[in-house]
Amino acid sequence: MKIAIPVKTGEGLNAQLDNRFGRAAYFLFFDTQNQEWSCIANEFKDEAQGVGPKASGLVVEKGCNMVIGARPGPKAISVLEQAHITVIVAGELSATEAIERYAKI
Repeated sequence: MKIAIPVKTGEGLNAQLDNRFGRAAYFLFFDTQNQEWSCIANEFKDEAQGVGPKASGLVVEKGCNMVIGARPGPKAISVLEQAHITVIVAGELSATEAIERYAKI
């Protein structure tokens, strides 16, 4: 399973979840099969509008099955639902804590 996690910093698995989806500073991508991860800056976070669907498109493009973190807005949710991506809303956790808690679903 591939998981997308919006995070506040690019420090990897220790990064704290961002409470924003489309405007998250970074997205961490974690593959549960091989335990590999990557983290990229969110290139859409400072755009005037449409950041949620664009961020959702990035998640789809990366082949993710799940998003753990902030609740995406309605337009972003629509993109994720069409791609059959599960969304788990989580609170103040690190990326590692979120993966350990929710990736078993």
